[in-house]
Amino acid sequence: MLLQNTTPQPTDDDNTSKNSSQSTTNDNSTENPLLSSPTSVPSQSAAVLKCQFLSWYKTFRSSPKMTPKSIIIPFPPRFKDYLLSDGVRLPSCCDDTNNNDDDDSFSSCTSFDNNRNNNNYQPEDDDDDDTSTAIDYSFPQFTEAINEGISSLGGSVFPKCNWSSPRDAAWINMGTLKCTSAKEVYLLFKSSDFVVHDLEHALESQDEQHRQGDNDNSFEFCLVLRKWCHLHRSMEFRCFVKNHQLIAISQRDHTQYYPHLSSSLPRIRDLIHFEFHENIKSRFVLSCYVVDLYIDTRGKVWVLDFNVWGEQTDSLLFSWDELNSGGEVMEGVDDGLVVRLVQGEKEVRGDPLASYRAPIDVVSLASHGGGLEGEGFEEFVRMCQRP
Repeated sequence: MLLQNTTPQPTDDDNTSKNSSQSTTNDNSTENPLLSSPTSVPSQSAAVLKCQFLSWYKTFRSSPKMTPKSIIIPFPPRFKDYLLSDGVRLPSCCDDTNNNDDDDSFSSCTSFDNNRNNNNYQPEDDDDDDTSTAIDYSFPQFTEAINEGISSLGGSVFPKCNWSSPRDAAWINMGTLKCTSAKEVYLLFKSSDFVVHDLEHALESQDEQHRQGDNDNSFEFCLVLRKWCHLHRSMEFRCFVKNHQLIAISQRDHTQYYPHLSSSLPRIRDLIHFEFHENIKSRFVLSCYVVDLYIDTRGKVWVLDFNVWGEQTDSLLFSWDELNSGGEVMEGVDDGLVVRLVQGEKEVRGDPLASYRAPIDVVSLASHGGGLEGEGFEEFVRMCQRP
């Protein structure tokens, strides 16, 4: 476990007394935050910006360190245009790096797409007026920065954008988000609808101030490289914070039943409750938000991500009606904190990423052609090249 050997357990500091004071004040309040409406709600765009990685990483990387080491690299000019352009094609600057015909990469499809620039390639419809060649994108300095960042983080990373990771595109990278080269980062980002959503729709509900461009300097798209860590999915938890109070905890991976979680529930609850009041509550600026946490085998709690409070964030084993209004199911808890786990195979939920799988043609070719590098896939590429 890479996480378990890098950071010592948090020690008492000035934040402890501050948090303790806040906890006392809130505990003495007569208003149950579980049943009350969210207060001091910022504009939607302000909340979204506060939850982007750049806004909170330095805070939770400082003492006590609560999040894995990461590197933030701003997008170069035209990189957003490249990601939004049609096709899955690597930048031309990747042609001379890590070029290995035996490598488990997307080389076959890349070479097919690059054939569009060759004189031998003919478009399917000769009457199409738009026969111009594809734009050549190249980011040599960005590629070098990515490869250097990967090397400095131990040789493998987890990539993400300001908010989302390309989880929906893992199928194209052998089913994993683990990247060891810039090529793999490009491939995942270029194939991800989640990343496209970040680029085009993350701030679409922004307020009038942002629409007028008054805060253009406060935001930029970035590539985030997080140190790769072998996390046990059973120990990831989504926590819901309402009016500065932790009101609900959900098993993050609700597509599996983990029998050991039930017996560990009291310890899990206590660890998260303590860490929230000591080291999260006073360090994050919003009053209502969702935070994803991980507990390692030593009992250390790590911050993985922050999300906005609302239906755009998956409520997992809860419903947003419950979280917003309290509801009968949420009542009757002594301290207002409800923890939900998948208690059996019958309670397993559907995988939200089930619709983001390898195209059926690729699955068929892999099963009949000896894998993506087999004869079936090569025949598919040759078929696509035919006029």
